[in-house]
Amino acid sequence: MDTLRRQEGGSFWQLAVEPSQRGTGLGQRLLALAESRIAALGSTQVVIDTSSQATDLVDWYRRRGYAAIGTWRWDVTNYDSIVLMKNLPTTTPS
Repeated sequence: MDTLRRQEGGSFWQLAVEPSQRGTGLGQRLLALAESRIAALGSTQVVIDTSSQATDLVDWYRRRGYAAIGTWRWDVTNYDSIVLMKNLPTTTPS
């Protein structure tokens, strides 16, 4: 993650959808909201992590433009996390 300068990246934690609501587009809407708020704060990238064991979730993020950039082991977990990054579209002032 050395290639990511702090002022460029934003993040969010614990995005989750109730299992009965999966497939309704709610996760996509929550992700879009998180990304738009991060962009509004001036970040050009989103950096997140999730368990390397959550392959369906990793694939879900990849389908939405995220790419794996590394791994991380938090002190409070017993698994590796995959670190994912997405470049946000830049907007030009009107």
